Amino acid sequence: GDMTPRPNYKTFAHGFEIFPDGSFIFAFDGGISLQKFSSCGERQWINPGLYHHSVTAVEDQSAVWTLTDHHDFALVSVEDGSVLQTFSTDDLIAANPSIDILELRRKHENELGKNPRNTTGVWLRDPIHYNDVDPLPVSLADRYDKFDAGDLLVSARASNLVFVVDPD
Repeated sequence: GDMTPRPNYKTFAHGFEIFPDGSFIFAFDGGISLQKFSSCGERQWINPGLYHHSVTAVEDQSAVWTLTDHHDFALVSVEDGSVLQTFSTDDLIAANPSIDILELRRKHENELGKNPRNTTGVWLRDPIHYNDVDPLPVSLADRYDKFDAGDLLVSARASNLVFVVDPD
């Protein structure tokens, strides 16, 4: 991908997690990478990609959940920045065919008298706009009958929605 540095006005950290050893991982608003620095300010790794908005550690602090592009979630290793798991909005829709709420901002044509079947409409501009993703810690999981530790609480701005998803 394009690794050209962004102009100064686009260097707003948007997604940040600090660890007990003082190291930290961050992404930029409109950025082109996820990065980890030591407590002394030395870059430990860089993972190119359109990471944004949220960087949240899992309970054992071995990885962080973050958002990529506009419709994807990624679990990234704290150790080396490698991507351990990903899933997309399309994956969520396919796994939950009876729940149509994620497609609120997808325009499906419905011409009177034609009623075409099995068509997929185009997404409106910035259709979901995920802002945050947080894993449910073991210490809180027993408070929620329908959720398991590691399930993700997700905030979607454009659809005015907060929901829980099993990342598997």
